[in-house]
Amino acid sequence: MTPAEVIARSLDRRPSLDRFWAVWMAHQTVLRQRSLRLSGGNRADAEDALSAAMVRAAQAFDRQPIQNPGAWLVRILHNTCMDQHRQNASRVPIKIEDDDLPSPSAAAWAAAEPSPEEVLSQQESDAAWGRAMKALPASLVEPLKLHLDDWSDEQIAAHLNISRELVRKRRQLARKQLRLLLDI
Repeated sequence: MTPAEVIARSLDRRPSLDRFWAVWMAHQTVLRQRSLRLSGGNRADAEDALSAAMVRAAQAFDRQPIQNPGAWLVRILHNTCMDQHRQNASRVPIKIEDDDLPSPSAAAWAAAEPSPEEVLSQQESDAAWGRAMKALPASLVEPLKLHLDDWSDEQIAAHLNISRELVRKRRQLARKQLRLLLDI
């Protein structure tokens, strides 16, 4: 029976469905944790097992009196996880040998051309950065540019004839002002 059929049948017996949902919701957190543990930490398998267990429990809820709903739901979940584990274990992984793969061509590795929107966005971003850098005082721009060109603080300090601490401070001030100018 499909989940849709289960739901359609259970709508006919509405009070029973309400009782089932109350029981399910009361134990859902524990069931979710148990499912994750039984699935070896695989969240996708845990969610699949939890959903399948919910359908099984909804189908069986009215068939028999339930003395301990928590234990009953855990047993259904456990059986569902074991069924899923057996099903996954029976799958044979596909092994691909390097000989089976086509040799990569240069065209396969070529980067795709940017779309017109991406080009325009990049141009606008570059223009905004250019305006922001021009708005900064030269004493802040120079240490930042040299840093972006992979100069060390010692090299920048020697080149500008200032201390390393002042290099870091000017770079910090430049970043702070750029954030304000660019609304980052």
